[in-house]
Amino acid sequence: MRLFSGLIDPASAQPVTTVSEIQELRSGPHGALLGALLVPDQELMALDRAASAELPVTVINTGGAGGLVAVAGRHPQRLRIAGVDNVVRDPQDPVGNIARIAAAARELDPEIVIRVAIPFRCTGYDDAVAEAESEELQGLLSATDPSADGDLAAQLSTFVEADLACAVALDDPVRLVGLIIALDAIIDGADPADARVLLAGNDAPAAAGEIAGWDDQRIGRVRRRLTAVRVPDPAALLDQLTRWGILT
Repeated sequence: MRLFSGLIDPASAQPVTTVSEIQELRSGPHGALLGALLVPDQELMALDRAASAELPVTVINTGGAGGLVAVAGRHPQRLRIAGVDNVVRDPQDPVGNIARIAAAARELDPEIVIRVAIPFRCTGYDDAVAEAESEELQGLLSATDPSADGDLAAQLSTFVEADLACAVALDDPVRLVGLIIALDAIIDGADPADARVLLAGNDAPAAAGEIAGWDDQRIGRVRRRLTAVRVPDPAALLDQLTRWGILT
């Protein structure tokens, strides 16, 4: 299904030791649904040695804007750097921090997706989101904590308003269905309070059936905002999507 094409980023806690499993999954019937494997910058070259074939990766930058420059100097043989994840380290000046990240990112191939996690409720949060969009970056959000769904719904609403695409971390297939349904509703104008309820993914099988019937226009508008989901066990997610009838 086009909704999930290249959407699922494997986010194993041990990417070097699980790389063979990921490569096997990529060669399977639903391999086209997998995106880039997440890898911390310190493990990039070790993962390159462990990989047996070309593999797209998203590098988790642990060194601030300077770490992006360091990533630009890495030249793995088998890995293709598809993205770099960053975190705003100065919540008192998130706009300036994002501008520095964007400037450092110009050392990289322009095809590499640069994402940034912006602390919610930091000083000038809305301005920081707008700055990320203007610099052609993407956002990073987490859907792993149901108790924080109110914040997540508000963040998604702000991102949609600013037209900022994002990747979202999650750890449960039910959360993926809830995320997609909630995001679709926000695009239609739902307020964060209503979206918060949808994020719970209640009656996930029925919601999955609804998603399976979406047309290309509806899929396209969701995917323009949601470019990746990060999951620790992509095989389990694919199995659940198959059981719900979304995948065949």
